Amino acid sequence: MPRLTEYKDMNPRAKAVVEHIAKRRNIDPAQINNVWKAMAKHPGVMEQFAAEMKAAFAPGRLDPLTKELARLAQNRHVE
Repeated sequence: MPRLTEYKDMNPRAKAVVEHIAKRRNIDPAQINNVWKAMAKHPGVMEQFAAEMKAAFAPGRLDPLTKELARLAQNRHVE
């Protein structure tokens, strides 16, 4: 399991990603979920993942809950 990096210990690029997400979710950046804390040592990966998530959850034909459930179901598929 990767080591988690707390918000206060993140480098500026990682903090910027977390701050953007926290602002959209109306939460304290320190309360960001562990997915982001696990990626914090790789800010480029965080930035790409954040862009992909933003695109995936943009308004469209499916509501956000359905999109999240589909994403979770996809992650459970193991080959």
